[in-house]
Amino acid sequence: MGEHDSLATILPPDLLARVKALAERTDRPIEACVRQAVQDYCETWEAYHETVDGILSDRDKPRSLRIVNE
Repeated sequence: MGEHDSLATILPPDLLARVKALAERTDRPIEACVRQAVQDYCETWEAYHETVDGILSDRDKPRSLRIVNE
C-alpha cells in the first residue's frame, strides 16, 4: 500500500450529516474528521486488545493479596 491509499465507504445519512456539521464547526475538511475518527478507533481497540491479551496471558500466574489497614 502506498503512503496515501484511499478508502471509500457509504455512511448512513444521519452519520454523514453529523460528520459534516462537526467538520464545519471545527473548520476542518470532512476527510480529516473521518481520518481522525478511524485513528481514534484503532488506538482505542488496539489498547483494549493489548490489555485483554495481557490479562489472559497472566491468568494462570499465582496472585497474592496484601491487605493494608488505613
